[in-house]
Amino acid sequence: MVEKQQQYDFSAEKNQKLIKERGISFEEVIAAINEGGVLDIVPHPYPAKYANQKMYVLNMNNYVYLVPFVRKDENTVFLKTIFPHRKLTNQYLIRRGRYEKEKNKEK
Repeated sequence: MVEKQQQYDFSAEKNQKLIKERGISFEEVIAAINEGGVLDIVPHPYPAKYANQKMYVLNMNNYVYLVPFVRKDENTVFLKTIFPHRKLTNQYLIRRGRYEKEKNKEK
């Protein structure tokens, strides 16, 4: 789903804000993407306001995070922000049985 040669870019300022306010960083997102944590790539729910944006649906530590992004060019993706999503955690991990599989791997 995600190419290994993909480059990622993000705002260093936004990264610091996310670390401070949400305890998560773009570096962690990039690591999750590279380790196969992408569950889905979905269109942004508000395309009129956020044209050309899509969102990674990521499994990070048994929780689903949404990461809106735009493609800067053929090889570079600009990550916009990171936010946890309780309902999608239920939909993607708990209902589909991935949560238990991941929990068992940790033991």
